[in-house]
Amino acid sequence: MHRRIKFETFKKVAEWYGSDNFEIGTDDAGLTLRFGYWGKVNSDELLKLFGDHLFTIDIWECEDDDCGWLYSYILKPINPFA
Repeated sequence: MHRRIKFETFKKVAEWYGSDNFEIGTDDAGLTLRFGYWGKVNSDELLKLFGDHLFTIDIWECEDDDCGWLYSYILKPINPFA
């Protein structure tokens, strides 16, 4: 299932986050978002920017001995036919 995300949506993410210091990537599960240096954000608010009827968000978190908690967010499309 393919979803399109307008560039304007990422501008809204930057405005919501208060900075354009976030990275967009991909993995086998979907689109990944990382804020600052693996920062934690409110995933419910983030999801609303993309449309909670179109996507879900999984949170990847890991405790690093040197850096503390690391967070990344995986944006996954919802299959309306499932």
